[in-house]
This record gives sequence, C-alpha cells and structure tokens, in this order.
Amino acid sequence: MAKLSISRDWGTVDFFWIPYFRERTFQGTGGRLRFGTIVDEDSAEYESAAEQWHSDWAFRCTHTI
Repeated sequence: MAKLSISRDWGTVDFFWIPYFRERTFQGTGGRLRFGTIVDEDSAEYESAAEQWHSDWAFRCTHTI
C-alpha cells in the first residue's frame, strides 16, 4: 500500500493506493486461540477478473474543530 498525506491548516487529506490484495490467514484445526468455525481459505471470490492483482484506491479527509 502507498499513502500520500497532505497536511494543511484546515485539515489533512490522505490518498491510499492498494496495488495487490492479500488474503487473510486463519488458524487451522491445530492452532491455538481460534474460533470454533473453520474458515475455508480456498474459496475466495473476486469481483474483478484480475483477482488479487486488481488495484484499488481510497481517499480520506479529516478536520478538527
């Protein structure tokens, strides 16, 4: 992920660029401190044909009074 922040006297603007999606990993049956439900990590569904290589972006603006 790449982040660009612009800070001014009126607030902060952040731009985020996420070039790659990494699936979360979960504890298996032999792992400690896990939920009772086993997560099937091989059934990921993607909206884009690029799957995990589909890049995305985000924007955030903050201001404090």
